[in-house]
Amino acid sequence: MSLPFLFHSLDVGPRLSARKLHICRLYDVLELSLSRNELTRARKAWAILARCKEIHWTTMWTTAVRVLGDETFDEHDSSKKIAFLHEMMLQLPDKRETILKEIILRNIMAGQFRKALDELELYLPSFPYQDDPVLHNYAGLLSLYLSQSSINGVDDGMLPFDVFQA
Repeated sequence: MSLPFLFHSLDVGPRLSARKLHICRLYDVLELSLSRNELTRARKAWAILARCKEIHWTTMWTTAVRVLGDETFDEHDSSKKIAFLHEMMLQLPDKRETILKEIILRNIMAGQFRKALDELELYLPSFPYQDDPVLHNYAGLLSLYLSQSSINGVDDGMLPFDVFQA
């Protein structure tokens, strides 16, 4: 008798073939590796899962962003994640609002406030983004922050993240 799966987010039927069983176990390995911050093992599991026909990897874009790197915010790591999110935005039209929020947040975390505001100014006038209060909050806070930094004579393009938190 096999042990139950740790994570049940994969859609598997009541009858498990050996392949589905291995895929479910591999998904467990992926999730456990991510929770333990073992990114090397998580990347290997993700590389296998993304190639399986049973896995719709485009719907698991949040997991893919986590696999791309840890939560340290170096410039190269952030640019990889943002480029990946832009690709996902093109491939998943029904998730564009959520992905745009993630892009804006990643730009803010990387200290690229002007880039985040420019991105918002591009999308906010159009539907469905114009009805999203979170995007309007981001735009307002970024505008306020950038106006304060320009008054103080600080370059508003690239500022450290800890200044934004203060």
